[in-house]
Amino acid sequence: MRRKKLKFTGLRALAVLTFGVGICAAATDLWGAPISTQEIVDQFYPVRLASTQDYPWWTPDDRLSSFVVVEQFPDGNPKTIVAGYTNSVDGAVLVIQAQLDGEYNVVSEPTGLDLGGVGVTVEPLVIDQSGLPTVEVSFSSFRANTGDWIFRWDGSKLVNLTPTKSDEDGTKYTLLVLATYVDLDHDGLLEAISQHNYPPPVVDTGELPDAEASVYKLTPNGYVLDRPLLSFNEFFRKTSAPVTETYEFSLLKNSVGPYVLKITNGERDGSNRLSSGQIVLNGVVVVTANMLNQGAEFLSVPVSLQPHNTLLVTLAAKPKGHIAIVVEDTGAPPPATPPAPPPPQP
Repeated sequence: MRRKKLKFTGLRALAVLTFGVGICAAATDLWGAPISTQEIVDQFYPVRLASTQDYPWWTPDDRLSSFVVVEQFPDGNPKTIVAGYTNSVDGAVLVIQAQLDGEYNVVSEPTGLDLGGVGVTVEPLVIDQSGLPTVEVSFSSFRANTGDWIFRWDGSKLVNLTPTKSDEDGTKYTLLVLATYVDLDHDGLLEAISQHNYPPPVVDTGELPDAEASVYKLTPNGYVLDRPLLSFNEFFRKTSAPVTETYEFSLLKNSVGPYVLKITNGERDGSNRLSSGQIVLNGVVVVTANMLNQGAEFLSVPVSLQPHNTLLVTLAAKPKGHIAIVVEDTGAPPPATPPAPPPPQP
């Protein structure tokens, strides 16, 4: 397949770091016809994903893709694109980059990974202060969960930062499901929080779940397991009048206690902190209004838990403030390897 060449104008030696989702560049091919970044991405849809022999049901409508422009030229044309693809079952991630002759080519593709789902999204992700372009690639399923991957472009290859586990054949799958990224300890590095237990257990059954959310910390070698959580949620002050939100969670089958409720108030720089609010756990007030204030960056409160628990959170003060709440079992050591999440494929 012929790859369209682009006619660039202006300086090409300097690439500008940027994050653009769905950017349509004002580029043209050699015949003067304008082409968009989406067209560039579409040209590299993996042939193996369109094989009617391997996927007899496949049609052109199954050509799903998403992308982020991680580097661009000063004139606005994309220099480096990270693109995710799926045929509703299997998937791929490619790095597409402009060459000196004006063509775009695939310059990096991670292999040995279990990628795929009914949909795919690629989003920019800032997880530290390195300035290196990082993206989250999420493959979704009919069950509404996502298998999430974190990749970083180091200028020559796509580095996988995702916590993974290997199948018997060596294929790696992600341990991040419906991942959320929060700087829980305000050290400038975002933790990745995975909701392994999805969908949540049905309280009426009386059974305790054997899976949990897990916190992964960023290290020089990528994200690694830090600790399990009984509960994680973020609460945002959105309206002028205080609103009470309800959140339910359960103990795990191996829960032993003691338990602690931890709060991260606002941002690392002191912005978006709450100065008033109340938290009630199983009918007991565990955080009073005077405990939340502009100087309270972190709170840690010992709590008693029941097999099934109800958390009521009321936030006051000015809108835009927010808190992250985690509930931990301080007596249970983190598992050596967290349970496998449900596969993203339908």
